[in-house]
Amino acid sequence: MISGSLYLTAHLYYHVLWIVKEKIENESSSGDHSIAAMAVKMEEKFMKYWDLSLLQICVPVVLDPRFKFNFIAFCLEARFGNKGPTYTAKVKSTLEDLFYAYSSQTPDANTNY
Repeated sequence: MISGSLYLTAHLYYHVLWIVKEKIENESSSGDHSIAAMAVKMEEKFMKYWDLSLLQICVPVVLDPRFKFNFIAFCLEARFGNKGPTYTAKVKSTLEDLFYAYSSQTPDANTNY
């Protein structure tokens, strides 16, 4: 799903990774200790890469017309507990920076030509 070459996939990463995270969390509480131990290690590695790629994963979702910032904020804060507000603030700050960078390059809408 996320490696397609004939269609856009950036907005799909978040949803696929969300499913992966849920499955890892479910297995970390498995009754089988070897599976649970493996899932805990997988979750640690997942979080390492999540922290590194948070913006590349979340920003395309906010820009997707079907989803907005409140969707990302809700999901991050519900799933990541104490880290959720930090992630949300980082995504919001990045989006604001992008907005200001692009809006400063456009002429004022009130200017008469």
